[in-house]
Amino acid sequence: MITLQSGRFSTAIMGEEVSSFMFLDIDGVLLPFNCGGRKQKKLPSSTIGDLGDNTCKSLKVVGTCGFPSSCLAALSKIIQATGAKIVLSSTWRVSKSAMNEIIDAFRKYSEIFGGPLGDITEFEHITDPAMHSIRQWEVVGWLQAAEVSGIKVTSWVALDDDDSFITNQKHFDIASQRAVICDSELGLTDDNAKEAIRILSEQIVTSITTD
Repeated sequence: MITLQSGRFSTAIMGEEVSSFMFLDIDGVLLPFNCGGRKQKKLPSSTIGDLGDNTCKSLKVVGTCGFPSSCLAALSKIIQATGAKIVLSSTWRVSKSAMNEIIDAFRKYSEIFGGPLGDITEFEHITDPAMHSIRQWEVVGWLQAAEVSGIKVTSWVALDDDDSFITNQKHFDIASQRAVICDSELGLTDDNAKEAIRILSEQIVTSITTD
């Protein structure tokens, strides 16, 4: 049986810690292309206000790169519900300054709207910064390395606009049911967040019933 504590899955199941992870892409997920992603010119630093294009006109943007607050709200919802830890899988992981921009956006969002994003002051986990291949392989590579190093992964989900999770055959059986593929023009939505929460919760329930 799974229990909830303060909106999160119980951190202990049958005496074992629950360790949920989400692999987070940035461009096309937290930073939609029509809101300053890699296909568009990025917004000025510390931009907070309405966006003018048709896709994002109703969104607010927060932080140095104009992350829409709707995308940050969806991410916050996943963390609030599951306690999942972020593994940064975006190419932004290779740049310390880029990672600081994300953390800054998390902080600014939390100052305005509250939630757990403000508790994140660094990225403790990133996929291999020297490995640039197929995103599905990069994520599975991190999971394999985590197992070797003793990191317990009870459940995981990938938030990405890269469809290799559901098209590449190498790790299809592992990855295809654990990926939320975002529309890169919209980024992470509330519906995506609900799907991610479902994926994480079902894995935890399965781990209980099969152990």
